[in-house]
Amino acid sequence: RIATALRAKMPTEIAPHAAAPSDPIAAASPLITLLAAGSAPAYELLAAVHRLNELFAEADSHALAVELAGALVRAPPSAAATLLRLLVDGDALVELVVQLLGNACVHPDGPAWLERAGVLPVLVAALRTQDALLRAHGLRLLSALADAPALAQPLLRAGVAKLLRGLAASPDGARRALVVADGVLRHAARLSPAQMKQLRALLDGFGDAALLAPDDAKA
Repeated sequence: RIATALRAKMPTEIAPHAAAPSDPIAAASPLITLLAAGSAPAYELLAAVHRLNELFAEADSHALAVELAGALVRAPPSAAATLLRLLVDGDALVELVVQLLGNACVHPDGPAWLERAGVLPVLVAALRTQDALLRAHGLRLLSALADAPALAQPLLRAGVAKLLRGLAASPDGARRALVVADGVLRHAARLSPAQMKQLRALLDGFGDAALLAPDDAKA
């Protein structure tokens, strides 16, 4: 589906890219440079995002995935700005961007990188969607972000509690939404009493939906 959609966006006169280097870091470098420049057409930027996701999927070790994520996190801020723009534009392939943001979070600095780029409120808004694939990638990303102590308050300010409350009644989202809420609560020392009350009320409202939903919380 992704390859077909990208081909549909690509003018017929565009020549195929040269074969990528066998070294994943070397292969990622021009793709990240393209994102940092940000001036290419959207289909080229999305193709770069897709290829970066493939490099993460092909990584033969966690250490290599962390190294790939580090290359992205250490890129000029304009690379994150390009990803944010693609996320805001709401293209049909926006799930590719969310997937890449999740891949970036395997690096310890990934969550803070996303927060500095202003991704959190846009991500929360994007997840108010009926697109199952986008929501699956987005909730996995939120689960990773909820594990970062410094992001507990930014996530709540971005409106994550309202998002999770909407997902609580959804069998396909309730279980992971519960994981996100629980993750934020683990950093209770960073929350105000009002925020604590808000989250506890949210957890109390999950009910049986979270218990009976398919166990995708660790997927």
